[in-house]
Amino acid sequence: MPLLKLQAGSVRYYIFCLASLYCFFTINFCAFAQQKITLREDYRIGDVYQVETTSTQKGELDTVADKQRPNLPKRLAKTGRASSSYAEKILSVDADRLASKTIRRYVQLDVEQSIGPDTTRARLRDNVRHIVLDRQSNQGVTFSPDGPLLIGELEQTRTDVFLPKLAGLYPTQSVQRGDSWKPSAAAIQELTDIQQVTSNTLECSLHSIDADIAVVHFRGQVVGSTSTGSNQQTLQGSYQFDLKQQKMTTLQFEVTSILKNQQQQNAGNITATFQLTRKATNTDIPTTGMTMDPTEENTLLLVQDPRAGLELVHSRRWAPRQVSDKSWQIDGPSGSGITIQFEGANTIPAADTIRKQIEATLSRAVPNLKPLRDPAGWNDVQRLAWTGTQNGKDYVFEYFLWKRGNAGAIIAGRYFAPEEAMAQKDVERMVRSLKMGQ
Repeated sequence: MPLLKLQAGSVRYYIFCLASLYCFFTINFCAFAQQKITLREDYRIGDVYQVETTSTQKGELDTVADKQRPNLPKRLAKTGRASSSYAEKILSVDADRLASKTIRRYVQLDVEQSIGPDTTRARLRDNVRHIVLDRQSNQGVTFSPDGPLLIGELEQTRTDVFLPKLAGLYPTQSVQRGDSWKPSAAAIQELTDIQQVTSNTLECSLHSIDADIAVVHFRGQVVGSTSTGSNQQTLQGSYQFDLKQQKMTTLQFEVTSILKNQQQQNAGNITATFQLTRKATNTDIPTTGMTMDPTEENTLLLVQDPRAGLELVHSRRWAPRQVSDKSWQIDGPSGSGITIQFEGANTIPAADTIRKQIEATLSRAVPNLKPLRDPAGWNDVQRLAWTGTQNGKDYVFEYFLWKRGNAGAIIAGRYFAPEEAMAQKDVERMVRSLKMGQ
């Protein structure tokens, strides 16, 4: 074969090989680019993972009128930060293989919040480290098997993101890069804490796949109602999903909230950031000897007022108001409630003397007041009781004469008659646990 023809043939063969090689890589690259993946977690009872979270917030809030602070401006600046670190163990799973009940062992939970000139700081107490999150019902229950929680501890742990609920951020079908989908209502509620969603444009999209890590972006606006009024939240964020472990490993987002009061007027705005990382761990959380189901005892709340040296525990059916210099009111269900009037122990009259005073005062508001047999007291606590009708409803009225050292109190209770047994039990627990001046 002539040299020229040999060279020409070699060139054609070389070009053919290059073209074939190019096509091979192009086909494989396109196949990779169009790779479909499934994002799904299957939780197993006994699994444990480690979670770290940080959050910040900054904005403004309208002030609530306060007679004791008449010079407060109409709107105050608000800032805050929080951080937590805990191991979480799966206690039960639902039909979709998602965790429905977990126990956390906290290493750290710190919160700081400033509204105007006032700053509050809180941390999980050392003697309360275990938190059970029972999400098997729509209501959900959060409690500690270690003992009663402060309301701040309950709210912070209750609103900490519950990862299994975020499974609603995953697509229901296999997806490829560029695909978009709508998250579930449960996931939206977990991200925003909005109780009733009225409009929602939040959307997720598969942004990239790098080795075993899929990155999903989400953004949009959610409008709905909370316990304090309506709320409009604009979110943007992302999460990483480990395809080998089949687990979400990171979550981060920023949200701007516009708050409205009951009259639908602008009541403030808050911009917040949130970051979460999750890792596998070999650390176990032993639960031997702990009660993992909610009971009347392990769902009690602890309320403390260090300034007045006050403390008591109460059922979640009751809601303490702010302590004043002379008294403290605690509201109960169905119109029940108590008022604790602070006294010196030596200024509380004898039971027979104060009985007449109480009857004279009560009879003006309860015309058909009738005395009941006084319930048994204990130690330095005496009890007096009446029954009567007020505003068309039957109530039981009970008074406690409480003394401990130099401290004393006259505690007036009102129980809705059909719920008397439960209310009386609740109040007796509060009175027995009451501490003052310590």
